[in-house]
Amino acid sequence: GILDVSTFDEESYRGAQPFDYAYRTAAFARGKRPYALIIDDIKKDDAMRAYVWNAPLPEDIYIAENYELHGDTAILTDPADKTEHLLVKVFGNSTPGKFVVEPVVPIAESRHRKEGMRLWENLKYKSKANSAKFRVLLYAYRDRDPLPTITGQTGSFTIRIGQQKHSLQITERSSEISKVRLH
Repeated sequence: GILDVSTFDEESYRGAQPFDYAYRTAAFARGKRPYALIIDDIKKDDAMRAYVWNAPLPEDIYIAENYELHGDTAILTDPADKTEHLLVKVFGNSTPGKFVVEPVVPIAESRHRKEGMRLWENLKYKSKANSAKFRVLLYAYRDRDPLPTITGQTGSFTIRIGQQKHSLQITERSSEISKVRLH
């Protein structure tokens, strides 16, 4: 079933809280092997905190459990065609983390599981730091297609997929959203 918002634990869920900053930039890479990048820079304050990058999983994928999680990499497979996949790769994060699949609202998980309800599952990348710099590559591919390799660090990366090669430059300015150049 779908999560009923009346089940939120009001003590644990307090709604929006101020952040020092939260920026998102998206870029699309064209070529023989197109892909998308999502670049998030988030900081609540100077305290060490759990930061989570998440995306809802399609119901058919999480019910069939057609996903593999390998630390900073998740592979989602189409249940209707097991040769079609989506690679979700986090790279260049300021702290290590890992992918998990769990309900959208973990607070209500145990109560709903006891009642036999299925919660909408999300793909989440979790890390703990005083700020988060999630760089996420999304790449749709079929069996035997080349997979991306990413080299570099901080704000300068090279992304290769087969013969295709792109340079990714991320510059940060204290008063502006991060600038992304992909060429």
